[in-house]
This record gives sequence, C-alpha cells and structure tokens, in this order.
Amino acid sequence: MFRTTVDVVMIKMRRRETKICLVCSLVVLIGLLLLLRNNISPSLPMGMIKKTLGYPSILYDCDTNHTDTDGAVRIPPTRALEKMNHQELSCLYHSYTTNIQTLCRRMERLGNVEDGGWDVCIDSRFRPRKPCIVFSVGMGLNDHLHKPDMHFHATGLASYNGKTASGWRMRTLGFLRNESDSGLKRRPIDILKIDIEGMEWGVIPEMIRSRSHIGIKQLYIEFHTHLFKNGKYIYETTRDQYLTYLKILRQLHHAGFRIFWTHKNFACKFESIYGPHRVSCNELYFVQINQV
Repeated sequence: MFRTTVDVVMIKMRRRETKICLVCSLVVLIGLLLLLRNNISPSLPMGMIKKTLGYPSILYDCDTNHTDTDGAVRIPPTRALEKMNHQELSCLYHSYTTNIQTLCRRMERLGNVEDGGWDVCIDSRFRPRKPCIVFSVGMGLNDHLHKPDMHFHATGLASYNGKTASGWRMRTLGFLRNESDSGLKRRPIDILKIDIEGMEWGVIPEMIRSRSHIGIKQLYIEFHTHLFKNGKYIYETTRDQYLTYLKILRQLHHAGFRIFWTHKNFACKFESIYGPHRVSCNELYFVQINQV
C-alpha cells in the first residue's frame, strides 16, 4: 500500500515537471519571435541584421560575387568596380582587407604583443635571410634600441622627393633604395614595414610604377581609410575613396603580393552606416610569390 502511494505521487510530480518544462519552452519561443520581429527589418537585404542586445551587427555574404572557388575575395576589373555603389564598395573593401590569400604555416610575433608588433612569416620559402635587411617606415628614435646594425634616417616615405611645409625631408622608395648611405642600394629587402597614417595610398602606386617593389620579400602595411576634416575624424569614407583604395590594392595583387595575415587595429573602430562594426586601420601582411 505504501509503495503504491509513492508511485502515484511520483507520477503526479513527473506530470507537473513536464507541464513546467512545456510552459518554459513556450515562453522562450515567444521571446525569440518577439526579438526577431523587433530587430530584423523587412527593408534590409538578406543577411543584414540590426544591432541586437548590444552585439555588433553582422553582414553576411556581401562579397558573394567576388570570391574565388577557394573562398578568397578578389577585386573585380575597373569597369565592374565603377558600377558598384557606396555600400557595395565599402563591403568589398572591408572583406578584402580581412581576407587570407596564401598560407603561411609559421609566424612569429616581433615587437610588442599588442599594438606596435608585427607578425613575420618564417616559412622556409619566405624566411628573412641572415643577415636580413628590414626597412621600417613610421617609427621614432625611441621605438627601438640603438644597435650598431640599426640605422635611423630623419626621412619620410612619400610619392615625391622634396620637403613638407614644416621642413621634413621626403623621398620615394626608389630614391631611398638607391642612396649610397642608406645601406639598401641594389640589395633585396627582406621586410618592408609601412605605417605612415594614410600616405601609403600615394606611396604604393609610385612604388609599383617605378618598379621599386622588386626585391621586396615581405611587405607589411597599416592601411588607413578615415578622413580628418574640420577638426574631427570621418571614419566611413566616401564612395570615390573606396574605389581608389580597391584599385590600389589590386595593383599590389597584380605585382605578386599576397595577403598571408591581417589584423584589425581597434583603436580605429567605428560603426558603419550600413550596420557592421568595422575599423579604419587594417594591418595587412603580404608575401611576394613571384620573386621567391
């Protein structure tokens, strides 16, 4: 008799627990439906999701028409680029600058672990020689320890030879490589690092046009897309600027440089007018595949 009573009580408890679980599941389902209804706009293209619960927005498959069979993002010919609107160019630029094009199996971080350090590909095919030549543009005299085999030059890298309004000496890469006192005359460069706050967009076309890029084994550049106007930064740049930037990146690709690593500098983060959180400072790491 006692055992039967216990069995009846247990059955009633299980039924009650089942009802509670069903009610909880129903509440969760209703909550999800309300969340989706309030945060997905029918006017947005497929894959565009507005910010939800404080998390960054996500834009899916905006570069579907510009990927190779292996998933690498490519930049289409000029005629196709010029037909694209601001949103499409913005999407393509930010997809391309977070895109890996070739494999480096071994990398080593040199310098700061955080901002300021750079990742070197040490695969046998691209490994810097001993002794190596590293040309670093965009640094101060206090950025590194002074050693006998390190030479500092108070010269800026530019697309022209001359001086700035404030008197700084500016030279092209070709000029610097041919200066007898630079130590670079007619010698291959194992690593060229460029971080010059936006001037890279003028330096790269001149470098390729003058064929100064020949002999560079690895190329590291921090690309900047933000504008400084009326005393403030404008992070979402214009359609024409994105178009220019993509054409220049395509020049690097045609010159044999392939991206093996990318890094976002979150000191330059912003929320795009199209939804996603992005950065206007992208570090791209290239290896030269045609001259190895």
